[in-house]
Amino acid sequence: MAALGARRSPAVAELLRLVGDGDMVLAADVVAQLGPVVGPGPLDPWTAATQRVAWQYAQAWLEARQEELAQVAEGLRAVEEIPALEEADTAPVLADAAEVGAVVEAASGGSSAAAGLRALAAAVDGPESLLAASRRLTRLARFLQDDLRRVDEAAAYLTHPDLQVPDDHTALLTLHTSGAPCARTGAPGDR
Repeated sequence: MAALGARRSPAVAELLRLVGDGDMVLAADVVAQLGPVVGPGPLDPWTAATQRVAWQYAQAWLEARQEELAQVAEGLRAVEEIPALEEADTAPVLADAAEVGAVVEAASGGSSAAAGLRALAAAVDGPESLLAASRRLTRLARFLQDDLRRVDEAAAYLTHPDLQVPDDHTALLTLHTSGAPCARTGAPGDR
């Protein structure tokens, strides 16, 4: 290929160099399936510049997911310390974290746009599933960061043995006597 490029114009030689080096190995439709992970587009025409921009968007997306995974892990440790939430089902959260975490781990650190996008595309089994898991983790990370303390305080208040609940407030009375007012399954936002 290099010999062919040497007899051509500098632009053709550069294109052949790029293709020969593997910098433009992904087709635009493969990257477009990743949707918002690689930015708003347009991805047509698919050029080295477009590929670099898509990778920049993907890197920002990956970094944000990495931060959210850390926030969720920290939040789940905090949930374990709240007696009213000790029976909460964290399996859906852990499944989402595993799916998103596998993609983040596989695609982070790509040295070039082509290598990074190639790793990202290979790591994603189903873009819809990944994006749905990512949205749930984003909401959960915000909840755990902003609202978990309030849930703990409300649970402590509602389950305090000295709380006097009037008999005509049956919903509060049920929460007070159950001892676990917040032990629901699933992640916030799934309801």
